[in-house]
Amino acid sequence: MVTTHSMEEADVLCNRIGIMTAGVLRCVGDTLHLKNKYGGGYHLFLNCMKDLTPDERKEAHKGIQ
Repeated sequence: MVTTHSMEEADVLCNRIGIMTAGVLRCVGDTLHLKNKYGGGYHLFLNCMKDLTPDERKEAHKGIQ
């Protein structure tokens, strides 16, 4: 067993990779399977609304998917 944060390192060293989030194993598979399932890109969420009230934040987030 090897643990790493580097997908490139895991790709070279392992034939099966497990992905853990918050201490829970979420997915296991070979690199091709994982790249096809999760390798579609990145999502960036930026919150610049610290001066809004909680109700104003909810209203502003209604249109964000």
